[in-house]
Amino acid sequence: MTRELHDRRDEFEKAYFKYYVWAKDNFMTKWGNDCGRLDNAVSYAVWFVKDSNRADQMFKWLMDRDEMSNIYIGVSVSFENNVASMNNKTKGYHISTYPTHEHRCFKD
Repeated sequence: MTRELHDRRDEFEKAYFKYYVWAKDNFMTKWGNDCGRLDNAVSYAVWFVKDSNRADQMFKWLMDRDEMSNIYIGVSVSFENNVASMNNKTKGYHISTYPTHEHRCFKD
C-alpha cells in the first residue's frame, strides 16, 4: 500500500503559511493507480497559503477544477495530525504539498 508525503515546504514556509486547502486529485489518483505508480491509493494536493483570504481564493479556484473533489480549508498546525490520521484509513495515499508562491493563480 502506497503511503507517501511529498512536502515541498521549507522551514520558513512551514512557519509562515497559516492555512492550507486540501483536495483529492481524481486525475492523479486514476493515473497513478492505472500505471502502477500508486498501490490502491488516493492522490491529494495541499496548497499552503498565508491567510484566510488566500485560503478562500484557493478554495474557489479548486472548486472550478473538474479533477478536484473533497476540498476543504484547514489551519496549518493541524496538517501533521491530518496526515497521521491517514494511516488509519484502508486505502493508501500520496500527498503533495505546495507553497502558494509556486502557483500563478495568486499574484500580489
